[in-house]
Amino acid sequence: MDKYDIIVRPLVTEQGMHFANKRNAYSFEVHPKSNKFQIRCAVEQLYSVK
Repeated sequence: MDKYDIIVRPLVTEQGMHFANKRNAYSFEVHPKSNKFQIRCAVEQLYSVK
């Protein structure tokens, strides 16, 4: 799967914004058949983070 197929969209909720501000943690909607390794690689490539 392509990295754009794995990460469907970021989830923007009230609780998600709280975690983003306090813990620097973000939520994403992902493809149901993707695994943790694929998700991690896709996020690292799309958002240039480690």
